Amino acid sequence: MLVFSDYEDIKEATLYLVAQGYGYSVYGIPSEEEGFDLAGYIEMFSDWGWNGPSSEIPDWFMELRDDTEDD
Repeated sequence: MLVFSDYEDIKEATLYLVAQGYGYSVYGIPSEEEGFDLAGYIEMFSDWGWNGPSSEIPDWFMELRDDTEDD
């Protein structure tokens, strides 16, 4: 998963990125007034999934999966 803060940075490369097997997300830099939204990050990481070797899945990611499987 590639993460960018501005769609304009990748607009012309999106078809290429997808064709090469990459996922991408545009996630703006939060303002100082925004609080940390743990539920939002859990949902985002769950949506992205894990794309590495299963032997390398971090414990914290497995916990996210376990927490969201009931939803």
